[in-house]
Formats: sequence, C-alpha cells, structure tokens
Amino acid sequence: MAEKNVGYVTTPYLLPYVYKSQLLDKQYGIRNDGDRFKIGDFVVVVDAEDITTKEDFHGSEGLCELLTPKNVNRQHVTSDDLMTYKKILIMTNAHLEGFSPEASLLSPKG
Repeated sequence: MAEKNVGYVTTPYLLPYVYKSQLLDKQYGIRNDGDRFKIGDFVVVVDAEDITTKEDFHGSEGLCELLTPKNVNRQHVTSDDLMTYKKILIMTNAHLEGFSPEASLLSPKG
C-alpha cells in the first residue's frame, strides 16, 4: 500500500485500520477494501485535510469520529458534521443493503 499523507486530525482515526479493526464502524463508515478505503460503494481518499468521495469534505474531528469508530464520542461532533455525514451516507449508499441504490435501508442488528 502506498504511503498516505494524512493530517493530524485524521491520523488517530486511521490508525485502528492497522491495529484494532474491531473498533471500527465498517458499515456506515470508512472500511478497507483491498489496498484502498471505501465508504458504501465509493472509493475514499483521505489526505492531510480532506476526505474525498465524489466531493471533498473537510476532515474535521467530528466527521472523522462519525466515519470511523463504532462508539462515537459525541463531544467532538457538531451539527455541521452530522449534515456532512448524512450527505456522505446518501451519496455513497452506505445506509443501504449491499450499498446498492435500489436496496432497502439497513436494519439494525441489535
């Protein structure tokens, strides 16, 4: 895998992909797919400041919190982060079964 230039905000959120993947939300957030990251059915590029799917999104601490761990620390999440997260879920089909635009909404397992 090529070396990624990620920023100080995103780095702590990406480290679990190497060491502690059981802590990650792989359904509604970023997941490994071979040697790349994906959200839903879209490839994701994470650089020093942005998270990119079809658009660039500023990699704020709150957005990283929503896109990576299973247990979100809501102290870091703003209303703007929630709106951006919703936009990403809709754009990438992450909230749909099999990440398919024609599929049903995912049902919680718990």
